[in-house]
Amino acid sequence: MSPSAIIDEPNLLSTAVDEAKAAPPSPCPPAPGKGEFPSVEYYDHLARTYEGAFSHDIGLQEFIERTLLEVPNNAKVLDIGCGTGKPVSYTMAAHGHDLHGLDLSGAMVDLSMKCVPTGSFTQAHMLNYTPQFQNNNTPDFDVIFAIFSLFCLSREEMTIMASKIFSWLKPNGLWCIGTICAEDFKTTPSMYDADGLCATDVEMMFMGSKCCSMTAFTKQGWRSVIETAGFEIFYTKSDLFTPRPSAGIASDDEMHYYIMARKI
Repeated sequence: MSPSAIIDEPNLLSTAVDEAKAAPPSPCPPAPGKGEFPSVEYYDHLARTYEGAFSHDIGLQEFIERTLLEVPNNAKVLDIGCGTGKPVSYTMAAHGHDLHGLDLSGAMVDLSMKCVPTGSFTQAHMLNYTPQFQNNNTPDFDVIFAIFSLFCLSREEMTIMASKIFSWLKPNGLWCIGTICAEDFKTTPSMYDADGLCATDVEMMFMGSKCCSMTAFTKQGWRSVIETAGFEIFYTKSDLFTPRPSAGIASDDEMHYYIMARKI
């Protein structure tokens, strides 16, 4: 069975999402404003509707398939910002890998647990997360995904996070990133740092709300962060994604940028 077929199979997540949609509607907490960090309540609310708008991301599915070509059998995988569990956690677990997921939102973690009952999921902020290694605290992750989950970090925090990810991976382990680069947002010169590698307080329409607290690196900025942390980039891909209109939620088209880097 191909990875694409696995991603498209019905699974427990569909039931979980249907249950969330059937729940009485509640007002969405305000999206993060300028300089604000998204609240747990904001992400919890997104769990109700995120799957309907974003589950058909073919570019992401292809990136996961490309990653599967690089990983060993029975790999230990960490999905940072696992969201609903689909498609990253679900696909990696379906291929027999040891899946661990992490998300700030308890509602997202609940959906991931229903989607991937064989996985292990933790509710925590990524900067506060401490993985449990089996052999004398020796790093044992083969692959770490961070798919559209790093916008909330400042430039300084991103540097810290990159070092943490490096320390959690085995030698030659993979860091797989999905992001949107600063070049593909509507930005002004005043948003950029002096070196032009990173923009702050970037705005976009996401899930019906204007988010304006995001940090976005340029392609060169990402290369700087990744290589400074000790990785070598060996694969990149850009892909235009349009959220599903039938979901009825206003979101901007997104130029996704995928990066695969190896710990050296």
